[in-house]
Amino acid sequence: MLCKYALVDTHKVPAPTGHVGTIRAFAGYWSVDAKEETAMNGQWREGPGLELFQSLQKQLGDVPILAEDLGVITKDVVQLRCVHPAA
Repeated sequence: MLCKYALVDTHKVPAPTGHVGTIRAFAGYWSVDAKEETAMNGQWREGPGLELFQSLQKQLGDVPILAEDLGVITKDVVQLRCVHPAA
């Protein structure tokens, strides 16, 4: 599998570049109802995945997107970060 991501010095990222935070949440995220007193009572939900990135590319063109690699990196996260939206 060819991954099109890299470690970058964020001070040298060209503009315009979209920063989406952590890529973890685009594959799946921990959801907790606002009424809960603790995050222990949450559940995993599926994120928007590749479809969101494909939509962004359709609307904005080939704009570089910077996403941090934080959280639990599971197979679905690896697959998402390794697929270029144009592919």
